[in-house]
Amino acid sequence: MSSIGKTILNRVNNGKFVAAAATTYASAVAQSLIQLATSLGKPPADKMTLEEMIIWIGSVLEASGEKLYNSEEALGIELSDDVEPREKRDHAVRKVSDILQSVRNMDPDLPDGALYSLGLSKPVPSTPDLVLAYAEQASKLMSLSTELYTLPSGVVFAPPQTSKLLIPYIEELKTAMAKVVQEDKEHQAVLEQRDMTLDQWNDTYQGIAGIIEGYCRVGGHVALSETVRPTFRKKSGDEGPPPLGTLNSSTQPVDPNGTAP
Repeated sequence: MSSIGKTILNRVNNGKFVAAAATTYASAVAQSLIQLATSLGKPPADKMTLEEMIIWIGSVLEASGEKLYNSEEALGIELSDDVEPREKRDHAVRKVSDILQSVRNMDPDLPDGALYSLGLSKPVPSTPDLVLAYAEQASKLMSLSTELYTLPSGVVFAPPQTSKLLIPYIEELKTAMAKVVQEDKEHQAVLEQRDMTLDQWNDTYQGIAGIIEGYCRVGGHVALSETVRPTFRKKSGDEGPPPLGTLNSSTQPVDPNGTAP
């Protein structure tokens, strides 16, 4: 399943559409601009140079879209990488919590104040960092205990033994939590890079699509200029591009009176 969101896809495809329009109509737009300049008494530009420039700025916009796509894809991969460390952390939390809770469940069969002396008088927390702090304190106090508690079932509860049982799971929890912190930092770095790339794309799209729109409009290709015009909805990705077949429709330049030349 693609990790690329709909609004990002729309942005990328909007840029591709503008680039395709630039490539498809570069020659016609360049010719129209030269004709306009000539009619205004300005020396004509080199048609080939103008045509290549129109195609080139379109390719810059398309490249910006590809960079945005890749950065969004990298963000999706980074998010998927976060799943396993969090699952391991949550598993370690459950193991530690289960051991601590099993001791707390002995409370009715233990002398008054026993749980307090072992650091287990309060309910086991639910968040990983609080569980770790709670478990480390309880493990330390249980390791120092010299008491042996015989339960009604005949089972002997030896706090130091429970502490030894707990220690590997505490270490596992520490390792898992450290990995999650590392993944969070990596995710933040990738997210910031994606956001920077998106800001760059926004400026590139607004600027280049606006330039191509302007070239098309002053050259008399009004319908085409409206098609490539950068709108708020296109820039935000709320709206995608029209079908590429739109570029094959008739978009002849018009004269000031609105009739085809």
